[in-house]
Amino acid sequence: MKKAVLLAAFFIFYYVFATHSASALGIAPGRVEMNFMPGYENEFTGYVSSSNQEDIEMYVDGELKEYITLLTPDRLTIYPDKQVAYSFRVKLPETFERPGRHVGYIWAMQHVEAQPGVAVARVKVGTTVRVNVPYPGKYAELTFTIKNPNVNDTIVFEIGVTNLGKENITQAKGEIEILDQANGTLVMLQTEGKPIETTMTETLQATWFSDVAPGLYRAKVRVLYDGETAGLEREFNIGAPLIKIINASAEPIINGTIGKMQTKIRSYWNDEIKDAYLEVFIKDMAGKPFAQHKSENINVGAFDAPVITSFWDTSEGVPLGNYTGLAVLRYLDTNDTKEFGIAVIAKPFAFGSEWLLIIAVVAVIAGAAAIAFLVRRRKHKNKFAQKKLM
Repeated sequence: MKKAVLLAAFFIFYYVFATHSASALGIAPGRVEMNFMPGYENEFTGYVSSSNQEDIEMYVDGELKEYITLLTPDRLTIYPDKQVAYSFRVKLPETFERPGRHVGYIWAMQHVEAQPGVAVARVKVGTTVRVNVPYPGKYAELTFTIKNPNVNDTIVFEIGVTNLGKENITQAKGEIEILDQANGTLVMLQTEGKPIETTMTETLQATWFSDVAPGLYRAKVRVLYDGETAGLEREFNIGAPLIKIINASAEPIINGTIGKMQTKIRSYWNDEIKDAYLEVFIKDMAGKPFAQHKSENINVGAFDAPVITSFWDTSEGVPLGNYTGLAVLRYLDTNDTKEFGIAVIAKPFAFGSEWLLIIAVVAVIAGAAAIAFLVRRRKHKNKFAQKKLM
């Protein structure tokens, strides 16, 4: 009986989980943003969609909860690949005690009937409602965008400056300091100056020709506006992390031994690249896979050029001939490859100690045989001479 109950619970759990967690639930818009105005009121429409038919629970949460009202039912039924509209009203107070950004959320969550002893995973998606309450005086909020960060190319830096203060900014001007990994300053860039009205956003732009090595760099951003300063810092890549195989080779491998293959690599990145490894795939004379080897993971330092050693065990014997090796260097989500030749040769003949022993034994036997022959011959001559004398 106990097993039957457990089995039934399992199938209930599997059914609920499989039918609900596999759905693709979506909501639009993802965000509604507005600048604060005392007593502001407006209605908005959004849409919920799903790849499955299911019931959805709608609810409001966050610090703006008391100022957001759902105008549609809090339970909606969605059909596969169809959109269902929902609407809500935002009614702001006459004032907020705290300036800055205030946030609320409208959530759409899968509705699943509770089952005793069954854990249920439910998916939810939401629309973010943001209200920007102006600061006293002038207050700049910054964003920073980097476009076209390639080596030997013109990089475009854009500073987005939003005036969240109650007063207009007469002039805002940006400075961008580019630093290398050693915190050395490479260049100091200046943007143009612009006025920014309250609640408005302006873009300050500067360009730089990146005649530097690929790697990780850092930008220090400062915006000067009417005697005030705002700033931020951002790390960014120029180019992409790059390691290349410089050379791959193998000395002729004597059949029946463990052969050594060496691959030299070089990093063109100005920071350490972790967990790189090498695979060597060996093909026979017909081009069919024959053997392979994987190295241990290594960390490649900035601009390092290490040699990775791989091994091929031929101790059980392999056909003699010329094989093809393919070295595949894997790091991050990319790789580099290089082919090279591998010759497997027969063990060369050499006079080892065992051969010297055999030769010595043969020499002793031959010497003994020669001595015996001479003795017998001398005896034979002596007998012949005695017969003559008689």
